[in-house]
Amino acid sequence: MYEKDYIMRMIEQMIKVLLEIFRLRQKGSFEEAFEVIDMTLEKYTGLSSKMIDEFDSQSLIAYLSPRGNLNLERCFVVGVLLKEEGDVLFELKKTSDALSRYRKSLELLNLVKNTAYAEMLPDMNNIFKDLINKLSADSGECGEMNA
Repeated sequence: MYEKDYIMRMIEQMIKVLLEIFRLRQKGSFEEAFEVIDMTLEKYTGLSSKMIDEFDSQSLIAYLSPRGNLNLERCFVVGVLLKEEGDVLFELKKTSDALSRYRKSLELLNLVKNTAYAEMLPDMNNIFKDLINKLSADSGECGEMNA
């Protein structure tokens, strides 16, 4: 029960962050949206968005796996925030950077796909579909990353 309560609190916090990012995007405050994403990433991982961008997917997963144990909370948070960052970059017509974030996001979210995190976030299936559609529209590269 404790674990489920913890996961629910974390998801509630993430929903608040996502709503704030959405509000900022609607206002066209893209730099502020990036700041919220960056602050949240640093809070949960100790890494800035720029640092995360420098990791390839496997190195990022290794970083999120202290002592070889995958930290599902961090994978979930980073995956969702990378998708949001990709959305902001896409709106700014930085397609290549957006697609890079989408790929990493999909890989991380695939790791939490069948966990309590995915089950408790009602929109998780839509997040997967959106990522796959955006990556498919680019070049069909997501075939190997099936969600």
